Amino acid sequence: MEWSTGPFIVERVLFQKSGNNLITGQIKQVVEPVGVVLTPGSGAVRSILEDCFELKQGSRYVLFVNRGTDGTYGIDNFNLGRFNTDGTDCEDEIDATNGFLPEGIKTNKQRLREELTAQYGITFAKIGPCGP
Repeated sequence: MEWSTGPFIVERVLFQKSGNNLITGQIKQVVEPVGVVLTPGSGAVRSILEDCFELKQGSRYVLFVNRGTDGTYGIDNFNLGRFNTDGTDCEDEIDATNGFLPEGIKTNKQRLREELTAQYGITFAKIGPCGP
């Protein structure tokens, strides 16, 4: 399977992991959990890892990444390592194992988002409208 990659612009580095060497203003490649499998008879079939969602082009995110040996970056913990900041990615609100949760019940993502706000002062636009 060939995994897809896409560019991201480093706007701010919250935490520098050893070996990442991220610098504000750089354009890096991020590997996404989306790939293409070539199958006889069916041709190219798009495949996404279970419980993962691809980044939306033009949307803004906080990403927690690790640098691979090929120089690309992978998102840590798949969906739990990406946080949409501009309110344009409804899939960012989906709990990976339970889908949309009832109003008032926080997903792991929502709890982590609150920690990012408290620790780093990041503001997040309301996502939506979303839902079943």
